[in-house]
Amino acid sequence: MAPVLPVLAARERLAYRGFDLRLENGFTADEVRAVVDRVLTTGGDRVSFLMPRPGSPELPKGTRGRPLRLFVKAEFRRPNQPLSKRLNAARAVAEGRGYRAFAAAGLAVAKLFAFGEQSRLRPRAGAIVVTEKIRGRDAARTWKRAPHVDIGLRVARTLAAIHAADLVHGDSVMRNFVLVPGAEHVIDLPAWGRWSAVRAERDVALFIGSAMKLGADSSHVLRFLDAYDDHLSRPAARLGAGWRARVMEAANAYRIYLVDRDATRAERRAKKGAALTRPGERAAPGKG
Repeated sequence: MAPVLPVLAARERLAYRGFDLRLENGFTADEVRAVVDRVLTTGGDRVSFLMPRPGSPELPKGTRGRPLRLFVKAEFRRPNQPLSKRLNAARAVAEGRGYRAFAAAGLAVAKLFAFGEQSRLRPRAGAIVVTEKIRGRDAARTWKRAPHVDIGLRVARTLAAIHAADLVHGDSVMRNFVLVPGAEHVIDLPAWGRWSAVRAERDVALFIGSAMKLGADSSHVLRFLDAYDDHLSRPAARLGAGWRARVMEAANAYRIYLVDRDATRAERRAKKGAALTRPGERAAPGKG
C-alpha cells in the first residue's frame, strides 16, 4: 500500500513589477509590494528595516499590529557582467527553498516571508529573499569580541543537527550562524543541498577553516570536531574513515584562501586610497 502523503497548504503567489513572488508565514500581498518598492528605490543589495503591521484579522494571532523586523537580500545582474555571472537571481529562489527545507526539518532558521525572481528576459533581472532579522550576533562577530570555545561548540552542534536532518548548509562559515540565548539560528542558504558525505565534509571544513582564520587553535579545533561527531544523532550521517584528516586539509586550504583574499582586498583599498590622494597631500589616517 502506498504511503499517505501529507496535504500541504497552498502558498500564495503574487506577480508584481515583473517579480513572481511566493509568500510565506502570513506575509500579505500589500506587505511584499511595499518591500519590492523599497528595494527597487534603495541602493545596495542588503536592506534591513522595520515594517509596521496593521491590526487586520487576516494576520496570524500575535502578529497583528506588531512591526516586523525584516532583512531583505536583493540580487540584480550588473550590465558589465559576463553571461556566466548573470544568473545570480536564481540563488535567491534557491535560498527561499532552503529556508523552507530547513524549517520543515525542525531546524532554527530566520523566518521566511517572501522570495522570488523577475523574468530572466529582463536586462537587469533580479530576485529578492525577505526574512526576519534575527536579534542576535553571528558567531564570527561574537568570537572577535570575546573568543571562547563554547561559541565554536554551539556552531559544531548546529552543523551536526543540519547533517542529521539529511541537509547541508553549503556555506557553513562562522558568520552564518546567529547566536541568540538558548538557540543558534542558521542564515544565508543559497548553497544548501541534500546530504552527501562529500558535501558534509566540505561543510565541516568551511566551518573549521573560518574558525581558524578567526584565531581558533588546534585544541579548539579538536573540541569542535569532537562536538560535531558526538552530536550526530543519525548514524547514517557519520562520515567515513579518515574524514578528520580530509577535513583538516581542506580547512587549512580554506584558511589560506581567506587570508590571501583579505590581503588582496586590503591592497586594492590602499591603491584606491592612493589614487584619491592628490599630489603633495597625505592620505587620511586609516586610509591608504
